[in-house]
Amino acid sequence: MELINRLPSSRLEENLANFAALLRREGLAVGTPELIDSLQALQLVGISHRKVFKVALQATLAKGKREQDLFDQLFDLYFVPAAVQQERVAKADAYKKRSEKQLAKAHDELRFKGEALQLTPVELDQYAALSEAQRGKLLDFMQKTETGVNVEP
Repeated sequence: MELINRLPSSRLEENLANFAALLRREGLAVGTPELIDSLQALQLVGISHRKVFKVALQATLAKGKREQDLFDQLFDLYFVPAAVQQERVAKADAYKKRSEKQLAKAHDELRFKGEALQLTPVELDQYAALSEAQRGKLLDFMQKTETGVNVEP
């Protein structure tokens, strides 16, 4: 299809199809004709300016006032500006690194008779989510049960 080959983004069609599916789930009547219209409109105006991109999509995918209002909300959720997306990715990476450290620490702490406990990632995550006091109680209990002495019910 000539139109698709000239578009600046190879993932644009996929993103538009996913966005159209989101609009349909929210009650907008968006079908193949509307998608073709939106691709043709974007061919004319391009995708480099967010506001122009949004107006072109809105004109082809949302006809009435209610649809346009819903479109506005969903567009802003689906098509996140690059700076916001980069910030989210950075936060997610930082969270992942913290989680990995917490899981590694949990794995190191949870030993019985010198052997690391064979726990699933979910179990390690649950342990890591405990408060410091709760983890301390659990570790204390494990230490006491290793010897079988001074074990409280």
